[in-house]
Amino acid sequence: MLLLLLLLLLLLLLLLLLLFLLLLLLLLLLLLLLLLLLLLLLPLLLLLLLLLLLLLLLLLLLLLYYYYYYYYYYYLLLLVLTTN
Repeated sequence: MLLLLLLLLLLLLLLLLLLFLLLLLLLLLLLLLLLLLLLLLLPLLLLLLLLLLLLLLLLLLLLLYYYYYYYYYYYLLLLVLTTN
């Protein structure tokens, strides 16, 4: 009877170990899938970052253009006012 109980306990422990290993394998597969998804989305994220940088550059160029534009007209106005 005691032997049977010990055998049952051993079987239960083995089953728990198997379950734990299965869970570990599932977790590993999930991690691998996540890594694969990240690798697939990485070019998209890089493209988005590049687009954002281009937009910022365009904004900077626009600001510089307006700055020089207004500076030029301010200079002309100053020139006109000082010549009279």
